[in-house]
Amino acid sequence: MKKEDLKSIRLILFLGGIITCAIVTGIYVHSLCRTYSERVVTWNEQAQTAFLKALDLEMDKRKNISVLFISCDSNKYRTLETPYQSPICIKSEYGTCYYDIPRVKYENGYIRDTDKRKILSYILEIYPLSADTLRMSWDSLLTSQSIKANTGIRIATTDLLE
Repeated sequence: MKKEDLKSIRLILFLGGIITCAIVTGIYVHSLCRTYSERVVTWNEQAQTAFLKALDLEMDKRKNISVLFISCDSNKYRTLETPYQSPICIKSEYGTCYYDIPRVKYENGYIRDTDKRKILSYILEIYPLSADTLRMSWDSLLTSQSIKANTGIRIATTDLLE
């Protein structure tokens, strides 16, 4: 064989090796990305479930608090299918107040029952949630599920009395 033939065979083998490595790497990266994106969905679901559990634990601390609370529309007949209503009316020690609740907040809220939501809002005004306690509880629930994540909680309140 000629020297030129050997060089061209080496070049072809070298280029074939590079192409093979690129294809194998591409397949590996593609499968890794697909697996990672599926895991992210699972992790988000587990994190959401853990957060709701942590929130339930915080709400259980407030379940035996009794408050004098009168709702303006409590005399209305309701069924389980009673549609969304806004504004809501609350009578408390501050007087009668009407609050307009956006539909998005109503549909994505922690509690859907309007009366329970009113009472919970009033209780949380008196005994607000602690972001640090809620985050520590959430982190411990995630750790128990072997999920290591950086979490953060932001609690926002609205001054409905302006």
